[in-house]
Amino acid sequence: MTNASPSVLIDFSNSVPTTVGTNPSTAFAGAGFEPNPTTAGRLNSNAWAVTGFSDGNLVFGGTMTTADYTRGTTNTSVTTGGMYAYTSAPASAANPTLMIQPGGSDWTPGTLTLRIQNNGTSNITNFAISYNIYIRNDQGRSNSFNFSYSTDNSTYTNVGALDYTSPMAADMLGWVLVGTAPSRTTSIPVAIAPGGFFYIRWSGNDVGGSGSRDEFGLDDINITATFAPPVLGPEINVKGNSLDIADGDMTPSLADHTDFGAVNVASGTQTRTFTVENLGTSNLNISSVTITGTHATDFTISSVPAATIAPGGSSTLVIVFDPSALGTRTAEVVINNNDTDENPYNFAIQGTGSILLLAAACEKSNSKKGAWDEKDKQNYIKKCKEKYAKDDAIKADGTNLDQLCSCMAEKAQAYFDNPDAIGKSGEDKLLEDCFKIK
Repeated sequence: MTNASPSVLIDFSNSVPTTVGTNPSTAFAGAGFEPNPTTAGRLNSNAWAVTGFSDGNLVFGGTMTTADYTRGTTNTSVTTGGMYAYTSAPASAANPTLMIQPGGSDWTPGTLTLRIQNNGTSNITNFAISYNIYIRNDQGRSNSFNFSYSTDNSTYTNVGALDYTSPMAADMLGWVLVGTAPSRTTSIPVAIAPGGFFYIRWSGNDVGGSGSRDEFGLDDINITATFAPPVLGPEINVKGNSLDIADGDMTPSLADHTDFGAVNVASGTQTRTFTVENLGTSNLNISSVTITGTHATDFTISSVPAATIAPGGSSTLVIVFDPSALGTRTAEVVINNNDTDENPYNFAIQGTGSILLLAAACEKSNSKKGAWDEKDKQNYIKKCKEKYAKDDAIKADGTNLDQLCSCMAEKAQAYFDNPDAIGKSGEDKLLEDCFKIK
């Protein structure tokens, strides 16, 4: 969706947008999903994801062109679970309805998710969404067909006013529209930046009754986005791992790569690449990028963004984390620029200085002190793994607990008469011998 084309109608007809269907456009024919399909009758999996069918889940960009996903077209009732193109009135072969037949192992529960991208030049601030639901209530079981939305495809917000549950008692009405067109309408305030995604989802499950399940149809999905006025002048935005990092964000996160994670202080580094975007209408000028803060020297800028970024353009900032000591290391990125209200653009970064297990330290001991036997050794290893599985520093380092505890057991046999003689000071010595700390 763009500022110039803020509305889209998805009616599964032979004029359906190529971003959700085939290229060139063809009517949906229950022929499955794949990315950017050219085979007639398919849907574009770059826009669709599905869960709940016995033949597996469809992820965005995936391919499902067999079985449950390819039940084909029908103009009458069906019993086999799967996805169909329904072509009887009021639909037609040229303008069908997407139909779902739930079954014992199909779409109970299940979801159908549509991904919408902001391809405009300013934020989307609202979505007006409507769609039609059809039902063939010919079975003695009630099922749900509910609506929710998400900005991250992880946490979904249900819109209870749009929920629909088919009647438990079957009727003889045949294939009918739920309510009057459109069956459901909603307006959702959002803040979707250019390049960002918004997700809408229909979900179904058994609700009551028993036996076979009703058939559900989805059609005439009408989506209209409200775009904020384009920003005049330069407008800086920074992303990490494709996620926006707000100006003034002082909470580093692994998700957006502002938290560099755990890195061994003895050796190794972690490199993160950030994208500096210009969402405005004139050149964004970057005068300098610096790193300040408590542990600024642990972070190095290996590549700076371009001095000038054109409207709609972007450039990369590359930062390398090389911790000089154990523990959390913090700093702040400062980007000096000519954005009128975000100069400087700053955000916090952090990483964790961690420890490196020496393979050489874990060589098998050639001597034993006291009366250790294999059972003592294995009991020690078991307790060791249970203990250090809860240690945050060791978990952050990604240490192989089998290797660590085997190493400590070998050392313990050489130093102590038996496991009971180790004590806290002895445990510390074993750790020191089995880890190299810079």
